[in-house]
Amino acid sequence: MTKQFIYGIDIGGSKIELAVFDASLKQLESWRIATPQNSYQDFLNALVGMILSADHKYQCHGAVGIGMPGIVNANQQVLSANVPHATGKNAAQDLAQLINRPVAIENDCRCFALSEARSSVGLQHTRCSVQFLVLVRVVGCVLMVNCIKAPRELQVNTVITHFLQCYSRSTSYLF
Repeated sequence: MTKQFIYGIDIGGSKIELAVFDASLKQLESWRIATPQNSYQDFLNALVGMILSADHKYQCHGAVGIGMPGIVNANQQVLSANVPHATGKNAAQDLAQLINRPVAIENDCRCFALSEARSSVGLQHTRCSVQFLVLVRVVGCVLMVNCIKAPRELQVNTVITHFLQCYSRSTSYLF
């Protein structure tokens, strides 16, 4: 019987972390490297190196999922202030060609919301609604309804409206 492993890759402006999960989503280990700053090719090479290292250690070709800051549009092109050399590129497709397997990519905030909605805590509820609003350099948000990501066109207005409703009752504002 062949073991199945999942590689979750968290990309940031200063570090890339790869975590290895078994089929039951138990994290087995993780490690970090600095995010290459010189070129897109260096960035891809770093990802390939981490993935192939995990493949070698676990004697498999793990499934690859990436979360990274910024916008991932419908064509899977990235717009990221934190990882500028990836902007305008289809990082998932480019990486998939290099490692010869599919690669899923999404905004890191959306990955976090999905993880929370599908975790043991989120699964304890028959109706699940998770909302995240991340304010850093840009506004990132996601809306999960019944553990399913809502369509993109509903997410921004719904989450920001909820955020504003929560804080409009307060005498202090975050703006």
